[in-house]
Amino acid sequence: MIMVFCLLALLLLIPVINVLCCIAEKKHRPDYGIKIDIIGGAMNVAVIGNGEKTVVLLPGSGIESPVLDFKQIAEMMSKSCTVVIPEPFGYGLSDITDRERSFENIAGEIHECLSKLGYKSYTLMGHSLSGITMLEYANLYPSEVKAIVALDTSVPSEAGGRSIKSAISLVRAVRLARIIGLIRLFAALGGKLIPPQLSKQDAASYKRISFSSLCNSNIIEALKFFNGSDGKHIAEMTYPDSVPVLTFLANDNAKSSSDWEISHRKISNHTNSRIEVLSGDHFVYRNHPEEIAKKAIDFIAENDFS
Repeated sequence: MIMVFCLLALLLLIPVINVLCCIAEKKHRPDYGIKIDIIGGAMNVAVIGNGEKTVVLLPGSGIESPVLDFKQIAEMMSKSCTVVIPEPFGYGLSDITDRERSFENIAGEIHECLSKLGYKSYTLMGHSLSGITMLEYANLYPSEVKAIVALDTSVPSEAGGRSIKSAISLVRAVRLARIIGLIRLFAALGGKLIPPQLSKQDAASYKRISFSSLCNSNIIEALKFFNGSDGKHIAEMTYPDSVPVLTFLANDNAKSSSDWEISHRKISNHTNSRIEVLSGDHFVYRNHPEEIAKKAIDFIAENDFS
Protein backbone atom coordinates (compact mmCIF):
# COMPACT_ATOMS: atom_id res chain seq x y z
CA MET A 1 0.00 0.00 0.00
CA ILE A 2 2.82 2.37 0.87
CA MET A 3 4.53 1.60 -2.44
CA VAL A 4 1.34 2.40 -4.36
CA PHE A 5 0.99 5.69 -2.48
CA CYS A 6 4.61 6.63 -3.18
CA LEU A 7 4.19 5.79 -6.87
CA LEU A 8 1.07 7.94 -7.13
CA ALA A 9 2.82 10.79 -5.35
CA LEU A 10 5.74 10.53 -7.76
CA LEU A 11 3.43 10.57 -10.79
CA LEU A 12 1.76 13.72 -9.45
CA LEU A 13 5.11 15.36 -8.76
CA ILE A 14 6.65 14.73 -12.18
CA PRO A 15 4.53 17.36 -14.04
CA VAL A 16 5.17 19.92 -11.30
CA ILE A 17 8.91 19.29 -11.37
CA ASN A 18 8.89 19.48 -15.16
CA VAL A 19 7.16 22.90 -15.15
CA LEU A 20 9.59 24.27 -12.56
CA CYS A 21 12.57 22.97 -14.54
CA CYS A 22 11.26 24.51 -17.77
CA ILE A 23 10.88 27.89 -16.06
CA ALA A 24 14.42 27.67 -14.68
CA GLU A 25 15.84 26.57 -18.04
CA LYS A 26 14.44 29.64 -19.82
CA LYS A 27 17.24 31.65 -18.19
CA HIS A 28 19.80 29.33 -19.84
CA ARG A 29 18.10 28.88 -23.20
CA PRO A 30 20.60 28.11 -25.97
CA ASP A 31 21.62 31.06 -28.11
CA TYR A 32 22.80 30.50 -31.68
CA GLY A 33 22.01 31.91 -35.11
CA ILE A 34 20.14 35.13 -35.86
CA LYS A 35 16.44 35.98 -35.79
CA ILE A 36 14.76 37.15 -38.99
CA ASP A 37 11.30 38.74 -38.69
CA ILE A 38 8.98 37.40 -41.38
CA ILE A 39 5.26 36.87 -41.74
CA GLY A 40 4.13 34.63 -38.88
CA GLY A 41 6.93 35.40 -36.42
CA ALA A 42 10.70 35.31 -35.96
CA MET A 43 12.63 32.59 -37.77
CA ASN A 44 16.01 31.53 -36.43
CA VAL A 45 18.74 30.84 -39.00
CA ALA A 46 22.43 29.98 -38.86
CA VAL A 47 25.01 30.59 -41.60
CA ILE A 48 28.22 28.54 -41.71
CA GLY A 49 31.08 29.18 -44.15
CA ASN A 50 31.36 31.68 -47.01
CA GLY A 51 31.80 29.59 -50.14
CA GLU A 52 30.66 30.71 -53.60
CA LYS A 53 27.78 28.20 -53.81
CA THR A 54 24.97 28.20 -51.23
CA VAL A 55 23.32 25.16 -49.68
CA VAL A 56 20.13 25.42 -47.60
CA LEU A 57 19.63 22.58 -45.11
CA LEU A 58 16.06 21.69 -44.13
CA PRO A 59 15.13 19.32 -41.26
CA GLY A 60 12.98 16.25 -40.95
CA SER A 61 9.78 16.38 -38.92
CA GLY A 62 10.20 17.02 -35.20
CA ILE A 63 13.96 17.62 -35.15
CA GLU A 64 14.28 19.75 -32.04
CA SER A 65 17.27 21.79 -33.21
CA PRO A 66 18.06 21.64 -36.93
CA VAL A 67 21.12 23.87 -36.47
CA LEU A 68 22.68 21.55 -33.90
CA ASP A 69 21.56 18.35 -35.62
CA PHE A 70 23.03 19.44 -38.98
CA LYS A 71 26.16 21.00 -37.46
CA GLN A 72 28.47 18.07 -38.25
CA ILE A 73 27.64 17.80 -41.95
CA ALA A 74 27.26 21.58 -42.30
CA GLU A 75 30.81 22.14 -41.06
CA MET A 76 32.09 19.55 -43.53
CA MET A 77 30.30 21.25 -46.43
CA SER A 78 31.23 24.76 -45.29
CA LYS A 79 34.80 24.21 -46.50
CA SER A 80 33.43 24.54 -50.05
CA CYS A 81 30.01 26.16 -49.68
CA THR A 82 28.02 28.67 -47.70
CA VAL A 83 25.64 26.57 -45.62
CA VAL A 84 22.39 28.17 -44.45
CA ILE A 85 20.22 26.41 -41.85
CA PRO A 86 16.81 28.05 -41.35
CA GLU A 87 14.77 26.59 -38.51
CA PRO A 88 11.13 26.53 -39.70
CA PHE A 89 8.47 27.69 -37.27
CA GLY A 90 8.12 25.17 -34.44
CA TYR A 91 11.75 24.07 -34.73
CA GLY A 92 14.79 25.00 -32.66
CA LEU A 93 14.81 28.63 -31.53
CA SER A 94 12.20 29.84 -34.04
CA ASP A 95 8.76 30.96 -32.93
CA ILE A 96 5.73 28.72 -32.86
CA THR A 97 3.35 30.33 -35.34
CA ASP A 98 -0.42 30.60 -35.71
CA ARG A 99 -0.20 30.36 -39.51
CA GLU A 100 -1.46 27.22 -41.22
CA ARG A 101 1.27 24.60 -41.60
CA SER A 102 0.58 23.97 -45.27
CA PHE A 103 3.73 23.22 -47.23
CA GLU A 104 3.08 26.24 -49.42
CA ASN A 105 3.20 28.43 -46.30
CA ILE A 106 6.30 26.68 -44.95
CA ALA A 107 8.10 27.07 -48.29
CA GLY A 108 7.04 30.71 -48.53
CA GLU A 109 8.30 31.49 -45.03
CA ILE A 110 11.69 29.92 -45.71
CA HIS A 111 11.86 31.83 -48.99
CA GLU A 112 11.11 35.13 -47.24
CA CYS A 113 13.83 34.40 -44.69
CA LEU A 114 16.39 33.60 -47.40
CA SER A 115 15.37 36.65 -49.43
CA LYS A 116 15.87 38.94 -46.45
CA LEU A 117 19.34 37.47 -46.03
CA GLY A 118 20.06 38.18 -49.70
CA TYR A 119 20.14 34.62 -51.05
CA LYS A 120 18.70 34.29 -54.57
CA SER A 121 20.41 31.13 -55.89
CA TYR A 122 21.01 27.91 -53.95
CA THR A 123 20.72 24.16 -53.59
CA LEU A 124 18.08 22.79 -51.22
CA MET A 125 19.20 19.83 -49.12
CA GLY A 126 16.60 18.30 -46.84
CA HIS A 127 15.74 15.25 -44.79
CA SER A 128 12.53 13.24 -44.44
CA LEU A 129 9.35 15.40 -44.48
CA SER A 130 11.34 18.34 -45.86
CA GLY A 131 11.19 16.44 -49.14
CA ILE A 132 7.63 17.72 -49.49
CA THR A 133 8.70 21.25 -48.57
CA MET A 134 11.46 21.10 -51.20
CA LEU A 135 9.05 19.79 -53.83
CA GLU A 136 6.66 22.65 -53.14
CA TYR A 137 9.50 25.18 -52.94
CA ALA A 138 11.13 24.16 -56.22
CA ASN A 139 7.80 24.55 -58.04
CA LEU A 140 7.14 27.94 -56.44
CA TYR A 141 10.64 29.35 -57.03
CA PRO A 142 12.20 27.28 -59.87
CA SER A 143 14.57 30.05 -61.00
CA GLU A 144 16.25 30.15 -57.58
CA VAL A 145 16.63 26.42 -56.92
CA LYS A 146 19.67 25.12 -58.80
CA ALA A 147 19.63 21.56 -57.44
CA ILE A 148 18.11 19.31 -54.78
CA VAL A 149 19.89 16.92 -52.42
CA ALA A 150 17.28 14.62 -50.86
CA LEU A 151 18.13 12.73 -47.68
CA ASP A 152 15.75 9.76 -47.49
CA THR A 153 12.90 12.19 -48.09
CA SER A 154 9.15 11.78 -47.97
CA VAL A 155 7.35 11.48 -51.30
CA PRO A 156 3.79 12.43 -52.38
CA SER A 157 2.66 8.80 -52.52
CA GLU A 158 3.00 8.55 -48.72
CA ALA A 159 0.20 11.05 -48.13
CA GLY A 160 -2.80 9.46 -46.46
CA GLY A 161 -0.93 6.23 -45.89
CA ARG A 162 -0.58 4.18 -42.74
CA SER A 163 2.93 5.45 -41.95
CA ILE A 164 1.83 9.11 -41.85
CA LYS A 165 -1.23 8.33 -39.73
CA SER A 166 1.00 6.39 -37.33
CA ALA A 167 3.46 9.30 -37.25
CA ILE A 168 0.67 11.73 -36.28
CA SER A 169 -0.41 9.45 -33.42
CA LEU A 170 3.18 9.03 -32.24
CA VAL A 171 3.92 12.78 -32.33
CA ARG A 172 0.75 13.52 -30.36
CA ALA A 173 1.74 10.95 -27.74
CA VAL A 174 5.27 12.35 -27.49
CA ARG A 175 3.90 15.89 -27.12
CA LEU A 176 1.71 14.77 -24.21
CA ALA A 177 4.64 12.93 -22.64
CA ARG A 178 6.74 16.08 -22.92
CA ILE A 179 4.06 18.30 -21.35
CA ILE A 180 3.59 16.04 -18.31
CA GLY A 181 7.32 15.52 -17.83
CA LEU A 182 7.75 11.95 -18.99
CA ILE A 183 10.29 12.94 -21.66
CA ARG A 184 12.43 14.54 -18.95
CA LEU A 185 12.08 11.40 -16.84
CA PHE A 186 12.96 9.23 -19.86
CA ALA A 187 16.15 11.25 -20.38
CA ALA A 188 17.01 11.11 -16.67
CA LEU A 189 16.76 7.32 -16.76
CA GLY A 190 19.23 7.14 -19.64
CA GLY A 191 16.83 7.13 -22.59
CA LYS A 192 18.28 8.15 -25.96
CA LEU A 193 17.01 11.61 -26.76
CA ILE A 194 20.04 13.28 -28.32
CA PRO A 195 21.57 12.74 -31.80
CA PRO A 196 24.79 10.77 -31.26
CA GLN A 197 27.06 13.12 -33.24
CA LEU A 198 26.62 16.13 -30.92
CA SER A 199 29.31 17.48 -28.61
CA LYS A 200 28.63 17.50 -24.88
CA GLN A 201 27.77 21.20 -24.93
CA ASP A 202 25.50 20.92 -27.97
CA ALA A 203 23.82 17.83 -26.48
CA ALA A 204 22.92 19.82 -23.37
CA SER A 205 21.44 22.61 -25.51
CA TYR A 206 19.53 20.14 -27.67
CA LYS A 207 18.09 18.52 -24.57
CA ARG A 208 16.86 21.84 -23.13
CA ILE A 209 15.09 22.65 -26.39
CA SER A 210 13.50 19.20 -26.41
CA PHE A 211 12.10 19.61 -22.90
CA SER A 212 10.34 22.85 -23.85
CA SER A 213 9.09 22.31 -27.41
CA LEU A 214 9.43 18.69 -28.59
CA CYS A 215 6.60 17.73 -30.97
CA ASN A 216 4.76 21.03 -30.55
CA SER A 217 1.56 22.03 -32.33
CA ASN A 218 3.35 23.25 -35.49
CA ILE A 219 4.95 19.82 -35.99
CA ILE A 220 1.61 18.05 -35.62
CA GLU A 221 -0.21 20.46 -37.94
CA ALA A 222 2.32 19.97 -40.76
CA LEU A 223 1.84 16.20 -40.60
CA LYS A 224 -1.93 16.65 -40.61
CA PHE A 225 -1.73 18.85 -43.71
CA PHE A 226 0.38 16.23 -45.46
CA ASN A 227 -2.14 13.60 -44.53
CA GLY A 228 -5.04 15.77 -45.71
CA SER A 229 -5.41 18.66 -48.15
CA ASP A 230 -1.70 19.03 -48.94
CA GLY A 231 -1.45 15.35 -49.77
CA LYS A 232 -4.06 15.83 -52.50
CA HIS A 233 -2.42 19.07 -53.64
CA ILE A 234 0.99 17.49 -54.24
CA ALA A 235 -0.22 14.03 -55.32
CA GLU A 236 0.95 14.43 -58.94
CA MET A 237 3.66 17.02 -58.31
CA THR A 238 7.19 16.48 -59.59
CA TYR A 239 10.32 18.59 -59.51
CA PRO A 240 10.66 21.07 -62.39
CA ASP A 241 12.53 19.60 -65.35
CA SER A 242 15.24 22.23 -64.85
CA VAL A 243 16.14 20.98 -61.34
CA PRO A 244 18.49 17.98 -60.94
CA VAL A 245 18.02 15.82 -57.84
CA LEU A 246 20.61 13.75 -55.97
CA THR A 247 18.79 11.35 -53.63
CA PHE A 248 20.33 9.37 -50.80
CA LEU A 249 18.03 6.58 -49.60
CA ALA A 250 18.41 4.51 -46.45
CA ASN A 251 18.83 0.83 -47.20
CA ASP A 252 16.57 -0.06 -44.24
CA ASN A 253 13.68 1.79 -45.92
CA ALA A 254 14.53 0.56 -49.41
CA LYS A 255 14.40 -3.03 -48.15
CA SER A 256 11.17 -2.64 -46.19
CA SER A 257 9.30 -0.80 -48.97
CA SER A 258 9.50 -2.29 -52.45
CA ASP A 259 8.47 0.98 -54.16
CA TRP A 260 10.61 3.37 -52.06
CA GLU A 261 13.20 3.87 -54.79
CA ILE A 262 10.62 3.87 -57.59
CA SER A 263 8.59 6.59 -55.81
CA HIS A 264 11.66 8.83 -55.71
CA ARG A 265 12.48 8.24 -59.38
CA LYS A 266 8.96 9.30 -60.38
CA ILE A 267 9.30 12.84 -59.03
CA SER A 268 12.45 13.85 -60.94
CA ASN A 269 12.88 13.98 -64.73
CA HIS A 270 16.23 15.75 -65.03
CA THR A 271 18.88 13.75 -66.92
CA ASN A 272 21.46 14.43 -64.17
CA SER A 273 19.24 13.14 -61.36
CA ARG A 274 20.40 9.99 -59.62
CA ILE A 275 19.75 7.85 -56.56
CA GLU A 276 22.22 6.24 -54.16
CA VAL A 277 21.25 3.73 -51.47
CA LEU A 278 23.30 3.91 -48.27
CA SER A 279 23.49 1.37 -45.46
CA GLY A 280 21.65 1.97 -42.21
CA ASP A 281 18.51 3.70 -41.03
CA HIS A 282 16.53 6.79 -41.96
CA PHE A 283 19.12 9.28 -40.62
CA VAL A 284 21.52 8.92 -43.54
CA TYR A 285 23.25 12.26 -42.87
CA ARG A 286 24.19 11.11 -39.36
CA ASN A 287 25.34 7.68 -40.54
CA HIS A 288 27.32 8.84 -43.60
CA PRO A 289 28.17 12.55 -43.13
CA GLU A 290 31.52 12.56 -44.95
CA GLU A 291 30.30 10.59 -47.96
CA ILE A 292 27.14 12.66 -48.34
CA ALA A 293 29.00 15.97 -47.88
CA LYS A 294 31.57 15.10 -50.55
CA LYS A 295 29.07 13.76 -53.08
CA ALA A 296 26.69 16.67 -52.49
CA ILE A 297 29.48 19.21 -53.05
CA ASP A 298 30.49 17.44 -56.26
CA PHE A 299 26.85 17.32 -57.45
CA ILE A 300 26.41 21.03 -56.78
CA ALA A 301 29.61 21.84 -58.69
CA GLU A 302 28.31 19.81 -61.64
CA ASN A 303 24.86 21.41 -61.74
CA ASP A 304 24.89 24.91 -60.22
CA PHE A 305 26.25 27.27 -62.88
CA SER A 306 24.97 30.47 -61.30
